[in-house]
Amino acid sequence: MKKLAWMGLSLSLVLILSGCSTIKGMGEDIRSIGGWISNGSDHVRENVGKNK
Repeated sequence: MKKLAWMGLSLSLVLILSGCSTIKGMGEDIRSIGGWISNGSDHVRENVGKNK
């Protein structure tokens, strides 16, 4: 299972890094990933509040 997780992480990094050819582009990609994580945590927080 760990091997599969590492393969998935490696593939994700390759795809992310191949999509941007500059440091600025990589920064934008990382910022967008941070936005996805932030939005996901907001949705979880809202749903946990509703289930109380």
